[in-house]
Amino acid sequence: MSGIELTSAGISDRGRVRKVNEDDYLIDNTCRLFAVADGLGGHGSGDVASSLATTTLQTELQRTLGPLLGADSIDINAYSDAVVQAISAANTAIYAQNKEKGHPDGTGMATTLTGICFMGNSDQYISFNVGDSRLYRFSDNTLEQLTVDHSLLQEWRDLGEPGEPPAANLLRRAVGLFPDLEADLLIHTALPHDLLMLCSDGLTGMLEDANLSHLLEMLDGADLNTLCTTLVSEANDYGGDDNITMVVLRT
Repeated sequence: MSGIELTSAGISDRGRVRKVNEDDYLIDNTCRLFAVADGLGGHGSGDVASSLATTTLQTELQRTLGPLLGADSIDINAYSDAVVQAISAANTAIYAQNKEKGHPDGTGMATTLTGICFMGNSDQYISFNVGDSRLYRFSDNTLEQLTVDHSLLQEWRDLGEPGEPPAANLLRRAVGLFPDLEADLLIHTALPHDLLMLCSDGLTGMLEDANLSHLLEMLDGADLNTLCTTLVSEANDYGGDDNITMVVLRT
């Protein structure tokens, strides 16, 4: 089983417009688990949902991945099942609170949840996604989005952009709104010197992919904390309309 070294950093910023930061992020170097969550529902709701999602995800995967971490070989199915179960647990936790508050299905607090989980010390990792927070890979000066947004805007683009575009913040999927949830899962292999970036739409709503690619090229080899603060500063300079959260990893 080939091993790969990881360095990571994360940041979450309120931005210049919002009064409350409803984003959250997770860095768990023991489980090699990293995630970003963008809460929906306003103060007292969105921030609760995003925090509940990341803490439940971490707790569940710490419990289920323990026996797998020291294994001599990688059981991809076992890792995939563990990730699916952890996302389901996060969905159940938020949905239960919505039910306690009397919210009908499809209403109440919710959150996006996007992340990656490396399988043991190997170079293989699972990406997972619900909503429109994103995972990017920057390699050989090329930026690639590895997740697909679950949004009306993405559907509009997929259909060839007919008529007027829908609002960017209308989601097709979010964690916590319904009793059942489907997340996108993909298996990837990391290459040496890959840069992986998880981010909320507070970053991508301000900086187009071309801007991000240019900035990442300029920051190639920079300290990851410096990279995070620079990208957040740029997003704020472009307006900072939303909370800005990101986790970056270098392999």
